Amino acid sequence: MKKIRNFDLFPKASYDITNQSLSGGVFTVISLSLMVVLFFSETSSYLAQSVKKETIIDQDRGAKMLQINVDISFLRAPCALLGLDQVDTLGNHLVNVASTIKKTRLDAEGNQLEDQTESPAKLAIENEEGCRLSGYISVNKVPGNFHFSFHSQSNVANQLPRELTRKVKLDHTINHLSLGREHKNFYISKVFGEGNHTNFAPYDGESKADSNSGSFKHQYYMKVIPSQFIDDSSGEEHYTYLFSMNYLSQPINAQFGAVFFRYDIESITMKYVLEDKSFAHYTVSLCAILGGVFAVIGLVNSVFQEFLRFSKVS
Repeated sequence: MKKIRNFDLFPKASYDITNQSLSGGVFTVISLSLMVVLFFSETSSYLAQSVKKETIIDQDRGAKMLQINVDISFLRAPCALLGLDQVDTLGNHLVNVASTIKKTRLDAEGNQLEDQTESPAKLAIENEEGCRLSGYISVNKVPGNFHFSFHSQSNVANQLPRELTRKVKLDHTINHLSLGREHKNFYISKVFGEGNHTNFAPYDGESKADSNSGSFKHQYYMKVIPSQFIDDSSGEEHYTYLFSMNYLSQPINAQFGAVFFRYDIESITMKYVLEDKSFAHYTVSLCAILGGVFAVIGLVNSVFQEFLRFSKVS
C-alpha cells in the first residue's frame, strides 16, 4: 500500500498549514458558477442536433424521374373543364394527366361536394362549382412545365355561351406542393429536425386571384435543388429535392387563362450531414472546459493574493 501511495498525484496539505481567505472564497464562488454555466452549455450543445451544410456538384444519384406532388384548389373553375398538362424540353407532352391526379368537385365556398359524379360544364358553371386537383406527376430531370388549363376540354369550352365563360376564373390556392417521395421527406424531417434545410413545402397555403376583367396567365418559376442527407451515426444516405419559387401574373388576350409551373433543375447538390457526436469527445471537451476554468481562476486568485501581500509590505 505504501508503494501505491508514492504514486499519488493529488497530495493533500494539512489544514494546519492552509490559510483560507475572503478573496479566495469569492473566486471559488465565481469559478463554481462559471463551471455550472459552462457544464450545462456544453451538455446542451452535445444533446442538440448539429447539421453541417456544403455544396457539391450534382452526382445524379437519386431516381431517374422527378416526382412532383401537387394539391391545388380552383374555386371558380369546374372539374368538367380543368385539366393538368405537362411538357418538357425533350418534346414530351402529356394532356390531361388522369392516372395519378384526382379531381374533387367543390362548392362555391370551397367545400367538397357529397356527389362527386362529374356534372356537365354548363351546369357546373351555373352552380358556381370549383375543383381540387391532387396527386403527383413524374417528370424527366430536364427543364419543363406542368400547367392547369382548359386545353384538354377546349371543344366543350368553346361551345359555352359567353356569359357563362366570363364566370370562369383561375383563382387558386396551393394546398400542397413538394418534390420527391412524400414518405422520404417526412422521414428526413423527423431525423434531421425541422428547419430551413427540411422545409420541403415552403409555399403551402399561398393563394392568387384573377381580376374580374379579362383572362390571366399565372406563372410560377421553380428552381429545383437536388439535396443529399447523410446520417453520420447510421451511415444512411437519402436523396430528395428542395426548391424556391417566384411568381408572375400577366393579362392575356384569350378566352381563358392558365396556371403554369415552370421548373429547372440546378446542377449542384446541397449536402446536409447530421454529425455524430461521440461521448468521448464530449467528455474531453467538458474536462478541458472545467479544468481550464479552475486553472485560470486559480491563477487570477494567486496574482490577486500576491498583489495584496505586496500592498501590505509597501
